[in-house]
Amino acid sequence: HEIVVNEKALPAHLGHGDIEGSCDFADPDPANSPPTAVITVDVNSCSGSWFGGAVCDVSVNGLASSDPENDPLSYDWVFSGPDGIVGTSSGGVAFITGGAEGLYTFSLTVGDGTYFDTTTIELWAQLTP
Repeated sequence: HEIVVNEKALPAHLGHGDIEGSCDFADPDPANSPPTAVITVDVNSCSGSWFGGAVCDVSVNGLASSDPENDPLSYDWVFSGPDGIVGTSSGGVAFITGGAEGLYTFSLTVGDGTYFDTTTIELWAQLTP
């Protein structure tokens, strides 16, 4: 085995720090470009009374996310709401039902099997007069 650094072949047994110079790492798939993550808000509504508290529903989707080569995308959601409420997700859709008024954060990572892209949005849900 050898390691090639700046066009010089070196024995592979050298440890970290034994090589001066820089290494170029090959693109894992030069014909593949990274996907783009996009979050769209479907529902952001609250109902109830000013005195009894509000119940909010927040739903977002990542279905506008895309891949230049039209590779199938994976969807990984991380999200939260007030008081640590946790919602559910199914593929490109994430939702929280029966939540309280407050700040909701949704983070989406889409992947095409080689590359990944992440985007995050924050929504404020509140009862309107």
